[in-house]
Amino acid sequence: MSNEELAIKAKGGDRDALTALYLNNQRLLYKLVSKYQGIAQERLLELEDLEQYAYLGLVRALKYFDPAKPYRFTTYLSRNVMNTVREALGLRYSKEHPKQIDTISLDAPLPGREDDEITLLDALESPEPSPAKRIENGELQEQLRAAIGTLSPRQRQVIRLRYIDGMKLREIAERIGISHQGVLSAERNALEKLRKSLRTAQRPH
Repeated sequence: MSNEELAIKAKGGDRDALTALYLNNQRLLYKLVSKYQGIAQERLLELEDLEQYAYLGLVRALKYFDPAKPYRFTTYLSRNVMNTVREALGLRYSKEHPKQIDTISLDAPLPGREDDEITLLDALESPEPSPAKRIENGELQEQLRAAIGTLSPRQRQVIRLRYIDGMKLREIAERIGISHQGVLSAERNALEKLRKSLRTAQRPH
């Protein structure tokens, strides 16, 4: 059965057709999202997260798919998957290339916490990153990204929601479905692991 035939059935509520449509286009979906893996890692997201956004993009494509028009379903699919992933990663676009709206900041106030000006660098209790502020924190940024890669998926999720999205512990607990104490424990363990990784990376070789 063609993509278009499956899309018509899926658009009408056929769950089996939706599953078949997803399976038929897995290679295309992977190709579309894999180019954003680097940016996703900076957002503390994994390939599985991108694949979830790809699925949401497919569902979104069904909403706009019009079998009366002379366009293949993959045309709708590509556009809507790309838009869904871009929105999820916080990207805006020029004609030339995507630009990131925000990146991990070590010394800027955390989102939603401008009043007390807590930074990720403060949370990690890192020593003064001289000389020259470690090249305006560029070196620390790279070390931090590498350190984040050593965290568990749950720890990465908590750090992302807490220090990039600026959510409170209670909000994170509700979002990911664990207790307040569970979030606090994950945050503490993640920060301690990051501290150790950064200290190791900063030792003279």
